[in-house]
Parts: sequence; C-alpha cells; structure tokens
Amino acid sequence: MLLLVVFVCLVRIIHALDNVGSYGKLEFGNVGYDGMRRVIGKVSNSTNENCQCSLTEPTWFSGPNAPLSERLVAHIRGPIKLYKFAFYNVPSFIIGSDNNTQNWTQQAIFDISPGDEYKDIFNVTFMGHRGEDSPCQGRELTFLKQDAVTHSNENPDPRGFVAEIGSGEEFIIFSNFPCPRSGVGQTCGVYRKGIRSNTGFEGQTKLFLFEFTMPPETNTTRKSMRHYDAPAIWVANDRLSRGTEFYHVDNNCSCLYNGCGAYQVFTVNETDTNYMYSALQTFQPTEDGSVVDDVFQGILSNGQFPRPLNTTVRGGVLFDSVGNVVTFLTNRTEFNYVITPEELEDLLYDIPAIGTERILQKGSLVAPNTTKSNIGSTFRAVNSFRLICFSLLTTFIQAFML
Repeated sequence: MLLLVVFVCLVRIIHALDNVGSYGKLEFGNVGYDGMRRVIGKVSNSTNENCQCSLTEPTWFSGPNAPLSERLVAHIRGPIKLYKFAFYNVPSFIIGSDNNTQNWTQQAIFDISPGDEYKDIFNVTFMGHRGEDSPCQGRELTFLKQDAVTHSNENPDPRGFVAEIGSGEEFIIFSNFPCPRSGVGQTCGVYRKGIRSNTGFEGQTKLFLFEFTMPPETNTTRKSMRHYDAPAIWVANDRLSRGTEFYHVDNNCSCLYNGCGAYQVFTVNETDTNYMYSALQTFQPTEDGSVVDDVFQGILSNGQFPRPLNTTVRGGVLFDSVGNVVTFLTNRTEFNYVITPEELEDLLYDIPAIGTERILQKGSLVAPNTTKSNIGSTFRAVNSFRLICFSLLTTFIQAFML
C-alpha cells in the first residue's frame, strides 16, 4: 500500500514540476462579506445632456463570495483569441474537503477550437456596447455579429462567432435567457429603455473555464486606444454592462462603484504586458482591515502568470462554497459535460501556487431592520492522502536541491 501511495505521489510531483514556470494558481480566501449597496432605481433622459441614473436605498447582501455570488457574465477584451468558454455550477464544493460528493454540471459551452471535430455551442449569447450613445451610460448594449465587433439587431448563430478581437475591443458572454422587463426587484433590475439583454450565469458555487491566446497587438493605429495591447478576461455582475459602458467612480450608472462586484481572472499588467494578474473588485476589507481606494484596480493577487503571447492555454476561476477563489492555468483542464469533485480536486492539487494566498477579512455591516450577521471563519478540511503527498514532495525537492 505504501509503495502505491509513493508511486501516485511521484506521478503528481512530475505533473507539478512540468507546470512550474508556465502555469500555476493564484488564490484568495474568505471571499464574501456582509454589506450594503445601492442599485439603479431610475434612468432619466438617457440620450441627452441631462442623462442621469438615480439610485435606490441601500440593499443588503451577505454570504460566501458575496456579492460575486450573484449572476455573473464574462468580459473578453482584446487583443485575444477565445477558443473555448464553459460555465459550471454545483450545489456545494469546498476545496480540500473529503465530503465533496456532487458533480459539476456544464451549464454553458462555446467551443470553436480547431483541434476538435465537434463544435459544441450551448446557452451562450455574445453582446457588446455597440448601440446608441448616451452621455452618462455610453453606448447601449446590443447583440454582436459573428465578427465579434459589429452591432446586430438580432442574435446571430453563435457557431459562426470568430471570438478574435484587437486592442480596444470587448465582447461579453451572457446566457441565452432574456431579461424580463426593467424594474426594481426584477431579475435584471432597472436598465436602459429599449436595449436587448440576457441574464448572466448564476450560482454561489461556480466555475468558469477558458481556452485562449493573447497575441501581441500588431496594429499600431490602435495605440491611442485605452488598454492598448492589454487584453483581459474578467467576470462581473450582469447588471454592470446593462447599466453603463463606463466604469467611472462619479457615475451612478456604474454598479461597480456601488458595490456590485467583479473579478479580474486573467488581466494583463499594463506596466509590463508580458504578465497577467487576478484581482478582486469589491469593497471587502483586506488582510489589515483596510478597503481599497480604487475598486477598479481592486485587491491584487500575490503573483502573476506569464502572458500566453504565442501559445494557447487553458484555465479558469473557481468560486467554492465557503469563499475560496482560485484562478488557475493548466493545459490539463478539460471541458467535459460533467466534472467529478475528484477530478477537480486532483487538477487543482497538481497546480503549483504562485505567490501566497490572500486571506481577506469578513467585513460586516448592519442592514436596515436586521441584526448584525456573523458568517464565521472558513474551515478548509485537510485530506490525509494529500498530507502524505505533500511530505513526500517536500522531501523530494530538498533531496533534488542538495
């Protein structure tokens, strides 16, 4: 039995060593807090100079991953080529627990990878800000043609979507489910009159997967554009893109600065475009209890990935059930219809951490007509088999370095 354990651990060590330098994972702990935010209650004069968004009274949110426990959509910014996208959810999953028993089920898939014979497309709608302009909301949200950049009045067949864009371009991946009418308390909240929009991807516990490359920008005429040669993949509350194209702090139409939340999954560092980082864009207190001055910059990860300039990579972001969030890159990522908890645990376990995990504080506020909420601390279970492997890995590395 001991020999079998040693053999399995050595296989995992080889996988881990193969990934060092090219792949890895960035980790956040205790994500999610109790707080209040204001949402759009009314949009007035959307197409003239008196345009403004009025906000509601503060509303309460709480729990693991909050406010990112709400519906999210995926934003893709160029220069980038997206080959695959998938979304999964599950009732419960805790990283490192021996009690994970439920399979992850695929709720959306976009697959145009040239190496796959079967092109699988399900529950995805591509949209972007390509419509009528507004002084306070920017261009309205519309469907996109299959070139990924041009406005479309109707939702085209996503099987022909090229998913390749340059600097200054962005598309957003929604579900296929249309929003009900605009209104406070409605599924999609209050949004601009006349726009077409769908809902995001829901679930407190969720997994987004991507296969992509981020080639260098070769079109020098784009240099004047914001985010030149700075591609990004990020997920955000689905209300954000319905409210505005802009994300300025002085804009009531932007729910980001009112606390709706976003997470930068793979975002290129604009001061060194050869690297990507992750960032949590909420007002949750950091390790020392402080709150970020600029939520747009967010709480940065303690580490970075090399940007995939001339190669295609696979990875994603996992939000587990107790507030552990992991961004990871590994070409062992599979886009199967069902992912078992064992498969996901093994995948994450084999990936080396880049930098230390950021453990956030559980901020708490008193909501109107409620008592103070106390979520408690996060418990991460320890798997005894993994403990043995970790000990063997440590011994192996020490012996190798002598």
